[in-house]
Amino acid sequence: MKFRKRTNTKIVKGDVCLNCGTTLSNNEDYCPKCGQFNDTSRVLFKDLLRDIFGYFFFYDFKLKNSLKLLLFKPGQLSINLISGKKVDYIHPIRLFFIVSLIFFTLSSIKDSDTDEKENSGIVQITVNDKNIDTKIEDESLDFYSIFRITDTTVVDSELINEARKESVSLFQLSLIEIKKNNDISIDEVFSKYDIEKSTVNNFIFNKAKEYSVVKMSDFFSIIERKINLIVFLFMPFFVVLLLLLHYKKDIYYYEHLIFAFNTQTALFLMLILAEIVSLFSDSFGSILSVALNFVIFPVYLFFALKRFYKYKTYLKTVLMFVLINLGFFILAPIFFILSILFFFFIY
Repeated sequence: MKFRKRTNTKIVKGDVCLNCGTTLSNNEDYCPKCGQFNDTSRVLFKDLLRDIFGYFFFYDFKLKNSLKLLLFKPGQLSINLISGKKVDYIHPIRLFFIVSLIFFTLSSIKDSDTDEKENSGIVQITVNDKNIDTKIEDESLDFYSIFRITDTTVVDSELINEARKESVSLFQLSLIEIKKNNDISIDEVFSKYDIEKSTVNNFIFNKAKEYSVVKMSDFFSIIERKINLIVFLFMPFFVVLLLLLHYKKDIYYYEHLIFAFNTQTALFLMLILAEIVSLFSDSFGSILSVALNFVIFPVYLFFALKRFYKYKTYLKTVLMFVLINLGFFILAPIFFILSILFFFFIY
């Protein structure tokens, strides 16, 4: 979309494009090579404001078109995009990131309010219908707690044998020794229990050393901050399932991907509503979130599938709906666990 400049200011045309140097005639409004507007006059402040608001309303127009179809005609936005109608809508991946960023920002605001009270050690209890603030001890979970390790934990022969074969057991054994003596070296531990000093074993011990001072809340906050990235990376793998279930239809992988991102964006839009409500009423926001996740969005997805994939009967739609959701609930936990392991290794 081109915005013509200086409606109230004299335009000074040039013989050469200021952007790419292409020779121009006086009759050309735009450079035929790069498309820049042919005007050599100096830019004024009001021109800058006009351009800024012009682009803003242009994208605002695209956003309204995208959201209108996305929310009120499930599946139609994906159909329009793959049929070539792109100029009036925001790219589905860009829209996904915009909406998911808003959702996780709102979610973090609510969580920060909760964390502030928890970190201060203040909780609210009700006594005789009156709210009373009371202080409790900090019981933040750490990796010692996960493996039930205390100052008196003993390394038995079974754990030693398992540590020589399994990474998890080696991690636990290393934590026990580090708990007793934080300055203990890898050579001392491996020599004491006759453990092979391989690359993998060295890595596990070093991770135990790092995580001995890390709270689980800190570890999962890393994952929480990356959750939109995890969802984004999961989509291409999930789309393979859609492709396999619709292999007879003339739909390309990228077209399935557009549909997947649009439906996920619709879910985030619904959850944004729940997050906004939660800022004013946490209990009502929670009820709304459950209703959106387990009632409204499934209904939305059902009609989105029927419209996008053009199922002839409702029975076929129900069958595919069940298969797709079953596949999602199998693949999503696996991918999430792999993501946790990935962040464990790089954190």
